This record gives sequence, C-alpha cells and structure tokens, in this order.
Amino acid sequence: LGADGLPRLASVPFDLNVLAFAAAAVGATGLAVGVAPALVTARADLMPLINEGGRSGTGGRLSRRALAGLIIAEIAVAIALVAGAGRLVRSFENLSNERRGFTSEPRLIGDVSLPFMQYREPARVEGWLDSAAARLRALGASRVAAVSSFPLRTEWDSTTFVDLVRNPSTDPHARPNARMRRASTDFFDVMDISILAGRAFTAEDRQGSQPVIVVSQAFADRFLQGRDPLREQVTIPGVHSRRIDGRWHNDPIQIVGVAADVRQESLGEAPEQTIYLAQAQVPARRLSVVAEAAALDVEALRPAAHDALSELDPNVPVEVTTLSEIVDASLSRQRLGMILMSSYGVAALVLAAGGVFWVVA
Repeated sequence: LGADGLPRLASVPFDLNVLAFAAAAVGATGLAVGVAPALVTARADLMPLINEGGRSGTGGRLSRRALAGLIIAEIAVAIALVAGAGRLVRSFENLSNERRGFTSEPRLIGDVSLPFMQYREPARVEGWLDSAAARLRALGASRVAAVSSFPLRTEWDSTTFVDLVRNPSTDPHARPNARMRRASTDFFDVMDISILAGRAFTAEDRQGSQPVIVVSQAFADRFLQGRDPLREQVTIPGVHSRRIDGRWHNDPIQIVGVAADVRQESLGEAPEQTIYLAQAQVPARRLSVVAEAAALDVEALRPAAHDALSELDPNVPVEVTTLSEIVDASLSRQRLGMILMSSYGVAALVLAAGGVFWVVA
C-alpha cells in the first residue's frame, strides 16, 4: 500500500526470518498471558474460587474491579484509535478538496527529456514542441502547453535567487528566492491558472525580445511589499546573462504578470513563491507537455499520445501519465496513514467487543 508514497519501501523484502520471529513472539505472548492465571488457579483451593463470584468478599470485588478496569482500558484504547482514524479520514477529505490553484479536469501529461547535444539550439526545442502540439491536437486535444516542472512533482524543480533591480537586498543571505519554472505561451490557460494582474506570455515573448517573467501572488506579497509588480524588474543569476568586458552581466527581466498561487510541494503545504520564465526565451529541455482532453477519455487517449510523442524522435524517451494520477500520488502518504489507522481502529473495536462479550458470558 505504501510503495508509491514512502521512500525505498518497494525495496524492502518480505523476510521469512522476521515473519518467524513475529509468529514466535505472538505464541510466547499467548503463553505468558495464559500461564499466570493458570499457575494461580493450580495453587489455589478451587471451591473458594468457584464461590468467590457469588460472595461479596474482598477478593470478589477486587477481581471484578480488575476485570472492569481492563474492559474500560480496552474500550478506551479502541475509541481513541477510531477517533484518530476519523480525524485522518476528515483530513484526507479536506486535502482532496483543497484548492490547488490549477484545474481538476482531465489532462494528459507527457514527460520528456530532450538530449542537449541534439537540441542545443532553442529553435530545435521550439520545433519539437510545435510538432508535439500538432500531433496531440490531431488526436483530439483542444489545447497543448509545456512547463519545465509540473505542480506536485517537485523532483524536477529548481530554486534560484532573485534580485530586485530597484530594491536590491544588502544582505546576500536575505536575497529573495523562489521556485523557478519555464512555461510556454498557453500554459496558464491550459491549466486554468488565473492571471491576477498584467498578462501571461504571448507569441511576442521570444528569442531576442525583452526578457519577461510572471511571478506568483505569494512572491509579490512577500518580496514586493505592496509595490506595483508590473513596474518591477528582476535579475536572476545565470538567466539572460551575457559577457561584457570579461565579466558576466545579468540583464534585467521585466515582470509582466502575477499568477494565482499553485500548490507546488503538496496539497497540504502553503503555496510557495514561484517565478515563471518564458519557455521560448529560456528553453528547458526537460519538459512536461500538458494536453487538455476534456471531451475525450484520457485513459483511452494515453497510448496514442505516447506513440505520437515517441515518433517525433526515437532517441527521446516519453512517459505519459494523467493529472489525476499525479494528484493521487501526492496524497499517497496521507492515504496510507488513513488506511492503517482505520484498520487499527476496526481491529481494536473487534477485540474490545470480543473481550466484553466473553467477560459478560
């Protein structure tokens, strides 16, 4: 159950030695629990013990109190486990319904990594993306976009420092930082990410034009401190850089839009500050191609989409998944905890009910 959500859990073997030890421990526990009352009974006079329950003697009261205390403790533990399981179920439901910042409609995601040597030139990368979009539209996709790192999949994410041109930080350790993604022109539309101010990327944002960037609402709130984001420029180390007089110079990048926050790390984490660079200006070669297929069965379209992308370049491996699978994978740990806790709660209730029944009987 937890192989998808816990690190290296799939590599843990089913060890027969551990199973044998657990079986021996269970047997030893049963013997230990049964031996103590058996020894007491063997050493005592049976007639007083038989009559003890019918008398109001001190021994009878102590026995009844001990049994009552055990029953109360057992039921209390069972209720605590069931209550904990209920809270986990409610938390899981809340996470499932959490506002993500992007669409919940069916989307196909095709992950590719273009070889640098073959796709060194930005025009080659753009040509591959144009061909991929054309093939996916021919299969029935209404809109296609690309992003360097998809939400809820942080393994491809990169984090960078960002310097504000008009208000640079004097402390190098307090420089603004953000998750950096490179998005194509239609990415915000395809993923239904709202543009709160300014604009998204357009076809005019290409090689040789004014460098532009879209920032998230969390970035604007934290680092711009109420200033108009559309009047701000930033520089990013190593991005839009050129060598002048033997030294590298970072060109200013104009903020042209503010995008709504998106859950990046997980649905349970607060949105992080994020910046989006124009894919056409700063091309990424490791990409997630996103295809909107709301009117189609995405599972039925999946094999055809994989074949269509693979045929573009046999040297480029392609992995196709769906948006729902990505969201489900991000909740795998919470789902595992909910299932385990619920199982423990049900088991505890069954044991408590059995204990009460046998004591009463």
